[in-house]
Amino acid sequence: MELPVSGLDAFCREEDVGRSQFADWLSALRVKEAAGEKETRSGVEPAFVPVTVKAQFIEILLPGGGLVRLSAGVDRAVLVDVIRLISTVLVESQS
Repeated sequence: MELPVSGLDAFCREEDVGRSQFADWLSALRVKEAAGEKETRSGVEPAFVPVTVKAQFIEILLPGGGLVRLSAGVDRAVLVDVIRLISTVLVESQS
């Protein structure tokens, strides 16, 4: 992580650490990363693993309680068109 000198000084002031203390921490972090170790604020690795959610539907909740439900496999271009259409209708209905 390379911060401009002014950004580094501001960061150190905000976090109330000296530049040498920051440099020591950064050096230790780089050594740990090179060794494949992970560090968190608590010093313990998180107790969860990445999760993939497989949704069947994409739901768009509309003001007033309306709902648009599309298959999760809908083409991106179609989804964008639907969102644009809904936005246009909502704006027109508010005027």
